[in-house]
Parts: sequence; C-alpha cells; structure tokens
Amino acid sequence: MALSVPVSAEESVNAAAPTSLGGVIVVGHRMAKSASQRSPWMAELSAKGEPRWQAEIGGGGDYDRASGVVEVPSGGYLVVGELDAKAWVARVESDGGVLWQRTYASDASERTSFLDILVREDGYFLAGRRDEPGDRGLAWVVKIDESGDVAWDVSLRGQSDVQGFHRMSLSKKGENIGLAIMPRLPEPEPNNPRARGIGEAVQYLAELTEDGHLVNSNCIVIEEDEVIGGAAEKVARTIITSAFAQDNAWVIAGSRFGGMTSQCPDVGYAATCQRDVLVAKFEDDLSLAWSRQ
Repeated sequence: MALSVPVSAEESVNAAAPTSLGGVIVVGHRMAKSASQRSPWMAELSAKGEPRWQAEIGGGGDYDRASGVVEVPSGGYLVVGELDAKAWVARVESDGGVLWQRTYASDASERTSFLDILVREDGYFLAGRRDEPGDRGLAWVVKIDESGDVAWDVSLRGQSDVQGFHRMSLSKKGENIGLAIMPRLPEPEPNNPRARGIGEAVQYLAELTEDGHLVNSNCIVIEEDEVIGGAAEKVARTIITSAFAQDNAWVIAGSRFGGMTSQCPDVGYAATCQRDVLVAKFEDDLSLAWSRQ
C-alpha cells in the first residue's frame, strides 16, 4: 500500500529504522514541486507495510531534512537532521506528535547538520558536520540528554582538504563510541561541477569514550583487493551505509562507486556508471584488516 501524499509535493527517504511493533519508521524530507523549499518528513508503517501516520515537521529552507531516526527505550522516536542551516533534533511520540525539537550551532558556525544518531543507556549521541567560515571539514559529535540539553560536544578533522561529508555512521564499540565518516574531497574535474566527491576512496574512523575524549583515529585509503560482483574502472568514492562492532573490531558495509565510462560520458555524477559492494574490517586499533569489493 502506498502512502497517500498531496500531489503538490514529493517525498524523499533518507533513513529508516525498525520499530518495536515489527514495522518501520522512515524519515526524509518533503519538497513542494513548485518550490525548492524542503521540510523534514517522517512516516510509520505497520508490520504489514500499511501506513499508520505521517508527519511534516516545520521547515521551508533549501536544506531542511531529516537524516536519521531511532526508536528510544521510553517510547517514540528521536529524529535528527537540519533545519534553517542548523543541526536539528526532534523528540517525537509514537503517534507522530512532537514532544520537543531543538536546533544546535556554535557561534562560529555557518552551518551545522546532524546525520546519524546512537542511543545508549547513558544518553543520545549525535554525529554531523559543523561548517566554519572557509572550513567545511569539521565532523561534530554531540551528546544530549532526554531533554535535549548538551552534555558535551567535540569537533574532529580527518584531512586538511575535506570539503564536507557524504555519510557518517555511529556505532557502539565496546564501552566506547565508534564513528565512521566518508569525507567529500576536492573536485578533481573543475569543468564538471556536478561531479562532486569524485576522487580517492577515503574512510575516516574515530573512537571516542562515553565522555567525548578521542581514543584513536585513522584515515585510510581503501585500495582494491578482492572484487565482489564486478570491478569499476576507477575507484571513486566509498559510501558507508552501516558500521557495527564485532569482537571489539569494526565492520563497515556500503558501496564503492566507479568513474566515467564510454557508455555514460554525459552523466553528471560519474558514480552512477558503476557500483560495487564494499565490506571492510578494521582491527581494534582502527587499522585495516581487509576489504572486499
């Protein structure tokens, strides 16, 4: 059964999570066809895929969206994303009603955004980006309590030439917190501004304690090793869709995109041409154990 939405708008899903009732909660943004303004949007589906409710929460800016969601132990959901160029969190009841919502930014920030969330017994951990004037390479990890108050925040940098981030993923790593980041690197094709992020396949990993202290970090270029399902002509970038701890090591899974080919020379995003499965394992010290594509 399809969700019934107004014909004047279109939705895009950015993340999904299972619910305790066997269904799924999806979040993303709603955009009116007549304008570029977006609003954070979410919907809950039953175990049979039937829509229970959907909600649009504020918004109206060019980048407003929900990027991550998780069900919390006390019931309902925590949604993260961006609202009015600021990192945004909303505490939503199980029926879609908003209990509270807040935005977060530092005095020096031009733009902030949250991309992922991790729920633990000691609080909520949020991962995102913090842009300062002339600098879009700062990853941002924030811990908040059940009311949304900030316990601590820390900024991390993987490389000096990072131009932003494609994906971030938070996970439990023993008693600590693991953060996997796929950075956006400088444009290698100055005559093709749409080909964004094409370059090295770089993965930045960091491990933090529960109170925000950096334990270890590593920035790795994942080279081609063993191919699963076919090889791309060029290694372009790595999109991380999930990361989880296993025996105190770390496993990530996602896609590696390939570059331009003669079959699709006019595609703006060269990664559209070829895509391979990528799975990689990292040791406890964040060194690369193996990668398979």
